[in-house]
Amino acid sequence: MRACLWGGLTILLLSLIYVAPCFGECARGSFEADIEWADLIFAGTLDRSEVVRGAGTIITRHHFSQIHYIKGKGPKDALVLAQVGGRLGNEEITTDEALDFRQGRRYVAFAHKGAGRDKAGYYAFNACGVNLFEFWAETESGPLIVHVGNGSPLLAVRDRYLLLLRDESWESAHPPSGYAVFVRPPKRSLAEEVRSADSTYAADRERLDPPGGIRLFALWPHQDPETRVTEGPFIDWLARVCERVAAAADSGKAR
Repeated sequence: MRACLWGGLTILLLSLIYVAPCFGECARGSFEADIEWADLIFAGTLDRSEVVRGAGTIITRHHFSQIHYIKGKGPKDALVLAQVGGRLGNEEITTDEALDFRQGRRYVAFAHKGAGRDKAGYYAFNACGVNLFEFWAETESGPLIVHVGNGSPLLAVRDRYLLLLRDESWESAHPPSGYAVFVRPPKRSLAEEVRSADSTYAADRERLDPPGGIRLFALWPHQDPETRVTEGPFIDWLARVCERVAAAADSGKAR
């Protein structure tokens, strides 16, 4: 048998996948590319959703309040975000890429401004990846915690990466095998995990696309340092990333 020692951190390339309203399949892009493509990035609370008939399709309209804009400017007190799909009577349209919004929850979402007849509206990225962040409390009296689109809580944010908690256990991902023995990584302090992530990121930095781009690092559930990221620090972090992306775009145009 071959023994394999896996490090405590798994790096996940944050190559987010998105679909513009006019395309029918996902196309790969980086986190920075999604930020540049978005007309709006906002935090808001979902008050209600309604399903309506659009031009040859069914559209779900999500009504958000308590809006805070991270990129771009939109309606001051409320924002309606539309996406293709929904059920109307006996007719239903579904898309694999549709974002799953829940009433009463707070989100950070990316939006694209409509064109043509829809130019007054905003549309959700029909994302296959994680350009949606959801906030909810993990305990009855606890603060709202940032969760990545798949439900994984954020453990820490750093300048160039996010540290999250996997939703799959080490044991389920590494069933017994006669070919290789995988060594279960130990639980370490957050400071140790951050140092490990810093080292891994620095070693891979120039091979990333774009170089120095945003990445995700993931810990297994048994490694949970029991730290969590709340809305304020996360929005501050995302605002800094947006400023960096805008500055890089301006620099490219000036050349």
